[in-house]
Amino acid sequence: MNDIGVTGSRKGPTIEQLSKTFDLLKNLYIIHKGKSTLHHGCCTGYDAKATAIAWAIGYRITGHPPVDETFLSKIALSLSYDIMDPDEYLSRNKDIVNKSEIIIAAPETVEEKSPRSGTWYTIRYAKGLNKSGTIIWPDGSTELL
Repeated sequence: MNDIGVTGSRKGPTIEQLSKTFDLLKNLYIIHKGKSTLHHGCCTGYDAKATAIAWAIGYRITGHPPVDETFLSKIALSLSYDIMDPDEYLSRNKDIVNKSEIIIAAPETVEEKSPRSGTWYTIRYAKGLNKSGTIIWPDGSTELL
């Protein structure tokens, strides 16, 4: 099982975050010899862009859409091979983490400035489960989960 989950801001990533996401996903795809699945939340912003990158690399894509379709990305959804049943945002985020071995997170800000953020909720949940992963900061620097 080589499942990678992504989480990030609906406002979208910076160019530096996108570049680092491409590098990480490409390297993981090579390490896993092309047998990788990307799990995403089907939202606009980072989910949609990371999904497009993963799809172009060759990942199998699994979408975890929210019940609330306010921020649903039809592009991210259409690139998914498998689509899970819609779920509430935080439950869906837990599902992405639970089904993934590695988490890639691209938050808009540092945790202290956005304690109610879904991205930060997902990061904290992944840390609590001792998941491996990487946080990609807006300037492109990285930190291990």
